[in-house]
Amino acid sequence: MIPGRLLRAASALGQAENRIRLLDRVVPLNLARERERARRARHAGQAFEPSFEYAPFPDAAELRAGLERLAAELGSGDPQAALFSERAAELSLEAALAEALGSPAFASLARQRFPDATSDEREPLRALLEAFESASRDEPEGPRLAADSPDPRSLLRVLERRLREARSSARIELRAELGSVAAAGDGVIYVRPGARLSPPEAERVALHEVEGHVLPRQRARREPNPLFSVGSRAASEDEEGRALLLEERAGLQGSERRRELLLRHRAAVLVRAGGSFSESVRALEGEGAEPERALELALRAHRGGGLAREIVYLPAFLRVKAGLSREPGLEAWLERGRVSLAAARTLAELQGSVSINTGA
Repeated sequence: MIPGRLLRAASALGQAENRIRLLDRVVPLNLARERERARRARHAGQAFEPSFEYAPFPDAAELRAGLERLAAELGSGDPQAALFSERAAELSLEAALAEALGSPAFASLARQRFPDATSDEREPLRALLEAFESASRDEPEGPRLAADSPDPRSLLRVLERRLREARSSARIELRAELGSVAAAGDGVIYVRPGARLSPPEAERVALHEVEGHVLPRQRARREPNPLFSVGSRAASEDEEGRALLLEERAGLQGSERRRELLLRHRAAVLVRAGGSFSESVRALEGEGAEPERALELALRAHRGGGLAREIVYLPAFLRVKAGLSREPGLEAWLERGRVSLAAARTLAELQGSVSINTGA
């Protein structure tokens, strides 16, 4: 049984997350205009720094204070209560980020919410980046279809098929201003219309979004423990890491995808190093990115004032891959909802369903 105070805490956490909506809020209101201004400046050979505008969040301070109180109240409880406490603290930090959008304080807060690789992760990450850098790029050319094409091999049709096979009620919504080809929300997959993908890429994206994001969230609604729905601390990072692992297992992480992951990581590193928008674009072009792709990657990494969220993707991939290799039984917990690898270990220990490797 879940104690009543944790059920009440979960309700408060769910409401807070819906009000914060960090990844929605970091999308500038004037993104289309600033993107076009950046394109014109690049064609003219001029340096350019976008002037982004963001929707105000007047209730952020009050919401953040409430989350901090909740974190303190639950932090003195048992290990399960501690999981809710950690999530409250994480959401408080996200509320602070939403409040600081476009300000000098944003980058420092983003570094706290999406930290760089730890000392233990740096060497495996360096090796992975080198492997991605040296990966062959001689994949055969094939047809590239618009994501919303009626062709059965297009992303839209592959997503429809996967959702139908999974008996998922998630809907698909076209969103022109999406920063990536696709993204999953609560019960929805957003797709950028017109984005062109090869059939294998469409299969990869569909696997990533449906198996990696949509289905765990769908299963979470049936769980008696609301933590699976509201999420544990770092659940979003490890969810992304497992989605990347699913790609690799399926043999869909080809050279094009590895190159994309490498460039996203480089863009985030440039932001964390204090690089300007123009410096980021030039550096990414120097890494071999096409000019338009370099621009999009820089826009993504600099959103909000330097979110650089992609800095956690590859460390999470390595962490989840290594953790599940040592403790494969934990994957069943990740499949059940929005829990991190660390939270899965705690839940498994509390239930006594798997042996815990304290060295993991």
